[in-house]
Amino acid sequence: MTHAAGIRIFRRIYLAMELFEFPLNWNHLQVYGLILVLQLAGILFTVGITLFISSLARSPMSALALSLGCYLLPQLLLQVFNSGLLNRLLYLFPITHLDIRKALLILSSKGTFFLPSFMQNTILIITVLLLGRGISNFLCFKHMKAWRFN
Repeated sequence: MTHAAGIRIFRRIYLAMELFEFPLNWNHLQVYGLILVLQLAGILFTVGITLFISSLARSPMSALALSLGCYLLPQLLLQVFNSGLLNRLLYLFPITHLDIRKALLILSSKGTFFLPSFMQNTILIITVLLLGRGISNFLCFKHMKAWRFN
């Protein structure tokens, strides 16, 4: 195999993966780091909401069912609301970031999300997720502090 044939195969693989459509001039390691930070914020949000739901629930099975329902509900609502403000709000939840290519495409498109810049949209999502985590932890703490044995 010649050097030119290797370069052609390399280009064909990259074009098939559509990695050149990213809006910023970043390498793959930087994009991977951004994805990790976004996913970590989503996991922390999910843990906070699950902790709050389990503090409210009477049994572990009901806590599991409620938290799973709260986790899956935004994905189901995205199928109903295809556009508008509610669609934009649903993209703040972590289950919509499972398809990371679609999430990055929505964050980078002008007019499809709240702010005009990719980084502004990403920082907004991470801030909202971490704020949701903090609020749910605070509410869990307040509920558990007021709770008494019967």
